[in-house]
Amino acid sequence: ARYDCARIFKTTVTLPESFKGKKIYLNPNIWDVADATEYYAAYFFGGESGDAWMKMTLDDTCYSCEIPSGSYTSVIFTRNSADTTGWGDDHVWNQTEDLTIPTDGKNCFKVTSWNGGKEGKSAGTWSTK
Repeated sequence: ARYDCARIFKTTVTLPESFKGKKIYLNPNIWDVADATEYYAAYFFGGESGDAWMKMTLDDTCYSCEIPSGSYTSVIFTRNSADTTGWGDDHVWNQTEDLTIPTDGKNCFKVTSWNGGKEGKSAGTWSTK
């Protein structure tokens, strides 16, 4: 699966003040393949703050990272090869479709399909952790 880091939307939505320093969560669900070595990351984009990659860490039963300060509208979660370091096409095994960051309190994305999203990317559902 490949992703397009260059795509930046012109509509800007500043995340609510209450999001600053908060975490966003990923439940990899079907991505959590036995015997696979991977790491998860969140790619924030679509605002006036540029782009930001955040490596996710295991937090209880989900992976999480802090939402970077700034103005972002969207996030993509990625499953990456642990045999490489850094970010980019050479590292990404799977990725979600472009997701709008919810402002309704939902903060945990659960991957529910390998390729059921737009452009054959992984899809899922948002919930509250």
